[in-house]
Amino acid sequence: MGATAAPSLLTDSLSTSADPHSFAISPDDAEVAIIAATDPGQVSFVSPSALTVEPAIGTGGSPYYGAFDPTGTALFVANYDDGEVDVLVDGAVDRTLAVGANPYRVVRAGSNRIVTMNQGSSGAPGVSVIDASARTVLRTINTGTTGHQLTSIASSSAGTVWVTSSAGGYLKAVD
Repeated sequence: MGATAAPSLLTDSLSTSADPHSFAISPDDAEVAIIAATDPGQVSFVSPSALTVEPAIGTGGSPYYGAFDPTGTALFVANYDDGEVDVLVDGAVDRTLAVGANPYRVVRAGSNRIVTMNQGSSGAPGVSVIDASARTVLRTINTGTTGHQLTSIASSSAGTVWVTSSAGGYLKAVD
C-alpha cells in the first residue's frame, strides 16, 4: 500500500484583483485579503479552505498594505495616494480614517492597535496609531526625520513599533 499525498492548496491558482501588491492573513487563518495597488484600489478576500475568491471591494488610491485587527473582523488598508486608511468590514468600506502623508505599510501592535507607516514623501514621515476596536485615529507621530522616507515597520509582541529609513540610515522605536 502506497503513501497518500498530502493535500495542497498550491495545485490551483486563483484569479484575484489586477496588480496584487500584498496580502494579509486573518488571525484565525480563515481569510486572506489580496490588496491590489491600483488607483482606485481593490481588495479581494480569499477563503483558503474553500479556495474561493469574493468579489473585489473598491478602496482609495494605491493601497499597498493592510492588516487585520486582532479579532479578524476588520481589515485596515493604507491608501498611499489619499493619506487615508480604509476600514473594511463585512465586504464593504466601513469608514475611512485620515492619517499622515503617504501611508504605506500597516501592522497590528499590541492587543488593540493598528499602526500605519506614513512615508511622508511630501513632508515629514511618521506613524499613525489607530484604536482597532473604536476604529479611530488616536494620534499621528512625526518621527522627526524630514526628507528621509520611511521604508519598513514592525511591531514587537509588547506593542513597541520600530521603523527604518534606508535613505536616513536609521532604526527608531515608537511607543
